[in-house]
Amino acid sequence: MGSGFALLAMEAGAAEIHAAHRTAPTRRQVWLCEPGADALILGSAQRLNEGHERFVARHGFELARRSSGGTGVVVVRGGAVWIDIGLPPGDPLLIDDVSRSFAPISGAWSEALALIGVRGAEAFSGAMSKGGEFSEVCFAGRASGEILLGGRKLVGMSQRRSGHGAWFHTMAYLNFPAILSAEALLPELSGGAQALEGLVTDLVAAGADCGAGTARFLAGAIAASLSAL
Repeated sequence: MGSGFALLAMEAGAAEIHAAHRTAPTRRQVWLCEPGADALILGSAQRLNEGHERFVARHGFELARRSSGGTGVVVVRGGAVWIDIGLPPGDPLLIDDVSRSFAPISGAWSEALALIGVRGAEAFSGAMSKGGEFSEVCFAGRASGEILLGGRKLVGMSQRRSGHGAWFHTMAYLNFPAILSAEALLPELSGGAQALEGLVTDLVAAGADCGAGTARFLAGAIAASLSAL
Protein backbone atom coordinates (compact mmCIF):
# COMPACT_ATOMS: atom_id res chain seq x y z
CA MET A 1 0.00 0.00 0.00
CA GLY A 2 1.30 3.45 -0.85
CA SER A 3 1.21 6.55 1.34
CA GLY A 4 -1.82 8.82 1.54
CA PHE A 5 -2.82 11.39 -1.04
CA ALA A 6 -2.15 15.06 -0.39
CA LEU A 7 -5.24 17.22 -1.01
CA LEU A 8 -4.37 20.50 -2.71
CA ALA A 9 -6.25 23.29 -4.46
CA MET A 10 -5.43 25.74 -7.23
CA GLU A 11 -7.41 28.66 -8.56
CA ALA A 12 -5.95 30.00 -11.80
CA GLY A 13 -6.56 30.15 -15.53
CA ALA A 14 -7.20 26.82 -17.26
CA ALA A 15 -3.93 27.06 -19.20
CA GLU A 16 -1.99 27.74 -16.01
CA ILE A 17 -3.59 24.77 -14.25
CA HIS A 18 -2.72 22.41 -17.11
CA ALA A 19 0.83 23.80 -17.30
CA ALA A 20 1.32 23.14 -13.57
CA HIS A 21 0.22 19.55 -14.06
CA ARG A 22 2.58 18.73 -16.89
CA THR A 23 5.47 18.42 -14.47
CA ALA A 24 5.89 14.84 -13.25
CA PRO A 25 4.28 14.32 -9.83
CA THR A 26 6.79 13.48 -7.10
CA ARG A 27 4.15 12.27 -4.64
CA ARG A 28 0.53 11.13 -4.55
CA GLN A 29 -1.76 14.13 -4.85
CA VAL A 30 -5.36 15.14 -5.54
CA TRP A 31 -5.91 18.67 -6.83
CA LEU A 32 -9.16 20.60 -6.77
CA CYS A 33 -8.79 22.83 -9.82
CA GLU A 34 -10.87 26.01 -9.90
CA PRO A 35 -10.60 27.98 -13.16
CA GLY A 36 -10.53 31.71 -12.57
CA ALA A 37 -12.30 32.37 -15.88
CA ASP A 38 -14.56 30.65 -18.38
CA ALA A 39 -12.52 28.54 -20.78
CA LEU A 40 -12.54 26.41 -23.91
CA ILE A 41 -10.01 23.62 -23.37
CA LEU A 42 -8.83 21.59 -26.36
CA GLY A 43 -7.28 18.12 -26.27
CA SER A 44 -3.58 17.62 -26.97
CA ALA A 45 -4.05 16.55 -30.59
CA GLN A 46 -7.20 18.53 -31.39
CA ARG A 47 -6.76 20.97 -34.25
CA LEU A 48 -7.40 24.63 -33.46
CA ASN A 49 -9.77 26.18 -35.98
CA GLU A 50 -11.37 29.55 -36.74
CA GLY A 51 -14.58 28.47 -35.04
CA HIS A 52 -12.78 28.04 -31.74
CA GLU A 53 -11.15 31.45 -32.11
CA ARG A 54 -14.44 33.15 -32.98
CA PHE A 55 -16.14 31.55 -30.00
CA VAL A 56 -13.58 32.67 -27.41
CA ALA A 57 -13.47 36.17 -28.90
CA ARG A 58 -17.27 36.45 -28.88
CA HIS A 59 -17.71 35.30 -25.30
CA GLY A 60 -14.43 36.41 -23.71
CA PHE A 61 -13.39 32.83 -22.86
CA GLU A 62 -9.83 31.73 -22.27
CA LEU A 63 -8.49 29.33 -24.91
CA ALA A 64 -6.37 26.56 -23.38
CA ARG A 65 -4.94 23.20 -24.33
CA ARG A 66 -4.32 20.19 -22.12
CA SER A 67 -1.52 17.68 -22.58
CA SER A 68 -3.78 14.63 -22.30
CA GLY A 69 -5.92 12.99 -24.97
CA GLY A 70 -9.52 13.66 -25.89
CA THR A 71 -11.18 16.66 -27.44
CA GLY A 72 -12.85 19.89 -26.40
CA VAL A 73 -14.36 20.82 -23.05
CA VAL A 74 -16.20 24.05 -22.27
CA VAL A 75 -15.82 25.10 -18.64
CA VAL A 76 -17.91 27.88 -17.13
CA ARG A 77 -16.55 29.23 -13.88
CA GLY A 78 -18.29 27.54 -10.97
CA GLY A 79 -20.07 25.12 -13.29
CA ALA A 80 -17.89 22.02 -12.99
CA VAL A 81 -15.92 19.92 -10.52
CA TRP A 82 -12.43 19.56 -11.95
CA ILE A 83 -10.11 17.20 -10.09
CA ASP A 84 -6.58 16.25 -11.20
CA ILE A 85 -4.87 13.23 -9.65
CA GLY A 86 -1.10 12.72 -9.72
CA LEU A 87 0.63 9.37 -9.30
CA PRO A 88 4.45 9.31 -8.99
CA PRO A 89 6.67 6.79 -10.80
CA GLY A 90 6.31 3.25 -9.50
CA ASP A 91 3.07 3.94 -7.66
CA PRO A 92 1.15 0.68 -7.06
CA LEU A 93 -1.99 2.29 -8.53
CA LEU A 94 -0.28 2.76 -11.91
CA ILE A 95 -1.75 -0.06 -14.00
CA ASP A 96 0.06 -0.86 -17.25
CA ASP A 97 -3.05 -2.07 -19.07
CA VAL A 98 -4.57 1.12 -20.52
CA SER A 99 -8.05 -0.39 -20.59
CA ARG A 100 -7.85 -0.88 -16.80
CA SER A 101 -5.70 2.10 -15.82
CA PHE A 102 -8.61 4.30 -14.81
CA ALA A 103 -10.13 1.67 -12.49
CA PRO A 104 -8.81 3.07 -9.17
CA ILE A 105 -9.76 6.63 -10.16
CA SER A 106 -13.19 5.54 -11.34
CA GLY A 107 -13.81 3.61 -8.13
CA ALA A 108 -12.87 6.60 -5.99
CA TRP A 109 -15.17 8.88 -7.97
CA SER A 110 -18.04 6.40 -7.70
CA GLU A 111 -17.67 6.21 -3.92
CA ALA A 112 -17.56 10.00 -3.65
CA LEU A 113 -20.66 10.44 -5.83
CA ALA A 114 -22.62 8.02 -3.66
CA LEU A 115 -21.83 10.20 -0.63
CA ILE A 116 -23.64 13.17 -2.23
CA GLY A 117 -26.66 11.14 -3.22
CA VAL A 118 -25.92 10.02 -6.79
CA ARG A 119 -27.42 6.58 -7.34
CA GLY A 120 -27.12 4.23 -10.29
CA ALA A 121 -23.84 5.56 -11.70
CA GLU A 122 -21.72 2.96 -13.51
CA ALA A 123 -18.19 2.85 -14.87
CA PHE A 124 -18.09 2.40 -18.64
CA SER A 125 -16.44 -0.86 -19.67
CA GLY A 126 -17.21 -1.14 -23.38
CA ALA A 127 -15.15 -0.36 -26.46
CA MET A 128 -13.88 3.20 -26.70
CA SER A 129 -16.08 5.51 -28.76
CA LYS A 130 -15.05 9.00 -29.87
CA GLY A 131 -18.63 10.14 -30.29
CA GLY A 132 -19.11 9.99 -34.05
CA GLU A 133 -20.38 13.29 -35.44
CA PHE A 134 -20.07 14.77 -31.94
CA SER A 135 -16.41 13.74 -31.55
CA GLU A 136 -15.17 17.33 -31.15
CA VAL A 137 -16.89 17.34 -27.74
CA CYS A 138 -14.94 15.24 -25.25
CA PHE A 139 -17.99 14.43 -23.12
CA ALA A 140 -19.76 12.93 -26.14
CA GLY A 141 -17.22 10.09 -26.29
CA ARG A 142 -16.89 7.04 -24.08
CA ALA A 143 -13.73 5.49 -22.65
CA SER A 144 -13.06 2.75 -20.13
CA GLY A 145 -13.55 3.90 -16.54
CA GLU A 146 -15.57 7.01 -17.31
CA ILE A 147 -18.76 7.23 -15.26
CA LEU A 148 -22.19 7.14 -16.86
CA LEU A 149 -25.65 7.62 -15.42
CA GLY A 150 -28.57 6.33 -17.46
CA GLY A 151 -26.26 5.99 -20.45
CA ARG A 152 -25.17 9.64 -20.31
CA LYS A 153 -21.66 10.67 -19.33
CA LEU A 154 -21.36 12.16 -15.85
CA VAL A 155 -17.59 12.05 -15.22
CA GLY A 156 -15.05 12.43 -18.01
CA MET A 157 -11.44 11.31 -17.66
CA SER A 158 -8.17 11.58 -19.56
CA GLN A 159 -4.56 10.94 -18.66
CA ARG A 160 -1.03 12.00 -19.45
CA ARG A 161 1.43 9.23 -18.74
CA SER A 162 5.16 8.64 -19.02
CA GLY A 163 7.97 6.89 -17.21
CA HIS A 164 7.80 9.76 -14.75
CA GLY A 165 4.36 8.96 -13.38
CA ALA A 166 0.91 10.01 -14.53
CA TRP A 167 -1.67 12.76 -14.31
CA PHE A 168 -5.35 11.91 -14.48
CA HIS A 169 -7.62 14.80 -15.45
CA THR A 170 -11.20 14.25 -14.32
CA MET A 171 -14.34 16.40 -14.44
CA ALA A 172 -18.04 16.31 -13.68
CA TYR A 173 -20.32 19.18 -14.61
CA LEU A 174 -22.53 20.79 -12.00
CA ASN A 175 -24.50 22.27 -14.89
CA PHE A 176 -23.62 21.07 -18.39
CA PRO A 177 -23.32 24.06 -20.81
CA ALA A 178 -24.89 22.31 -23.80
CA ILE A 179 -25.58 25.46 -25.83
CA LEU A 180 -22.09 26.87 -25.36
CA SER A 181 -20.49 23.48 -26.05
CA ALA A 182 -22.39 23.11 -29.31
CA GLU A 183 -21.55 26.65 -30.36
CA ALA A 184 -17.85 26.24 -29.60
CA LEU A 185 -17.31 22.74 -30.95
CA LEU A 186 -20.23 21.81 -33.25
CA PRO A 187 -21.07 25.11 -34.97
CA GLU A 188 -22.11 23.49 -38.26
CA LEU A 189 -24.34 20.82 -36.70
CA SER A 190 -28.04 21.61 -36.51
CA GLY A 191 -29.57 20.66 -33.18
CA GLY A 192 -26.16 20.08 -31.60
CA ALA A 193 -27.10 21.32 -28.14
CA GLN A 194 -30.17 19.11 -27.91
CA ALA A 195 -28.18 16.09 -29.11
CA LEU A 196 -25.47 16.73 -26.51
CA GLU A 197 -28.07 16.85 -23.73
CA GLY A 198 -28.93 13.28 -24.68
CA LEU A 199 -25.29 12.23 -24.28
CA VAL A 200 -24.16 14.18 -21.23
CA THR A 201 -25.61 14.69 -17.76
CA ASP A 202 -24.52 16.70 -14.73
CA LEU A 203 -24.58 16.55 -10.95
CA VAL A 204 -27.72 18.65 -10.57
CA ALA A 205 -29.65 16.46 -13.03
CA ALA A 206 -28.24 13.38 -11.26
CA GLY A 207 -29.94 14.45 -8.04
CA ALA A 208 -26.72 15.21 -6.19
CA ASP A 209 -26.83 17.18 -2.96
CA CYS A 210 -25.01 20.20 -4.36
CA GLY A 211 -23.92 23.27 -2.46
CA ALA A 212 -21.07 25.73 -2.15
CA GLY A 213 -18.72 23.08 -0.79
CA THR A 214 -19.56 20.24 -3.19
CA ALA A 215 -16.35 20.39 -5.20
CA ARG A 216 -14.12 20.43 -2.12
CA PHE A 217 -16.11 17.62 -0.52
CA LEU A 218 -15.74 15.42 -3.61
CA ALA A 219 -12.00 16.12 -3.85
CA GLY A 220 -11.55 15.17 -0.19
CA ALA A 221 -13.62 12.01 -0.54
CA ILE A 222 -11.64 10.96 -3.62
CA ALA A 223 -8.33 11.55 -1.82
CA ALA A 224 -9.53 9.50 1.16
CA SER A 225 -10.77 6.66 -1.04
CA LEU A 226 -7.53 6.46 -2.99
CA SER A 227 -5.46 6.64 0.18
CA ALA A 228 -7.24 3.56 1.46
CA LEU A 229 -6.16 1.43 -1.54
